[in-house]
Amino acid sequence: MIAPMTSLKWRVVREIELFEAVVPNPDSTAQLLPKFQNIRVAFDGALVHIDPRKVGAPDHDANDPEFHVYAVPASSVRVIHYVEKKSAGNVAAVV
Repeated sequence: MIAPMTSLKWRVVREIELFEAVVPNPDSTAQLLPKFQNIRVAFDGALVHIDPRKVGAPDHDANDPEFHVYAVPASSVRVIHYVEKKSAGNVAAVV
């Protein structure tokens, strides 16, 4: 039996670029990509969990109970670009 994963706190990122192409293209699992735009990621210790489906795309449902997630070591990430909006000193939303 596989132990259930803890709840991950997902954040939308504008772009994530990896040092190597190790995550499958959600539209063609035979193709590995090193860069994704407008997707969700979650941080869990030394791992970055990647949901490669584009946010807002017809096949993306954030409430879908089952979807593919790829965990990569944080050291394999070249850059992550996201924007946090602040309201009165508190983080209100992540865009």
